[in-house]
Amino acid sequence: RDCGDGVLLVHCREGRDRSATVLAGILAKRDGLSGREAIEIVRERSPLANPDPAAADLIDRWLAGGDDGPQEDPPEAP
Repeated sequence: RDCGDGVLLVHCREGRDRSATVLAGILAKRDGLSGREAIEIVRERSPLANPDPAAADLIDRWLAGGDDGPQEDPPEAP
C-alpha cells in the first residue's frame, strides 16, 4: 500500500523471497535503480529479506521490457 511521502507498506507473513523480489522490482522501476541496487535497499531495510540472487537479472530484464511473463494461458485447475 502506498502510504504517501515515498513510503510503501508491504505486508507478508515472512517477506523473505517472493515479496522481497516484487518490492525490489517496484523500487527499481519507481526510483530508476538496477535490480541489484533495489535488492540491496530491500535487504538493508529488512534483514530477513533474502531474494534469490538471480532476481536482480530478472528485474533488469523486466525493466528493459524483455520479460513480459508467461506467454501462454496457465492450465486450468483440475
